[in-house]
Amino acid sequence: MEFKRLCVSEYEKRKALTQLVVYGRLLREIRQNVRDVYVYSFFDFDTKFENILLDEGYIPNALSRDGHKIEFYYNYNTARRIHIYALSFKQVIDIADRRNRIFLDILSGKINE
Repeated sequence: MEFKRLCVSEYEKRKALTQLVVYGRLLREIRQNVRDVYVYSFFDFDTKFENILLDEGYIPNALSRDGHKIEFYYNYNTARRIHIYALSFKQVIDIADRRNRIFLDILSGKINE
């Protein structure tokens, strides 16, 4: 996983995407028996960045479960066998916040079963 500061330039975001591939390649060099590598980074999404992702061949997608939805972009580097995920930091935080509130409500007795 790659964590970058939020509100960085498009250049820094592109750099983070490149670093993900490098990290995956290095992991494969260290552990040669690894079949596939999955790398993730969290970004603040905006139209410019989404256009960069689309220009680079990333596919928009969404993880959905129990009413929660996290939008992300996915790319597969066939030469390196690396699955690359660019996720929305804001959405991940929002979902974690909702789940934590529900958990605290259960603990405090506000929600029964």
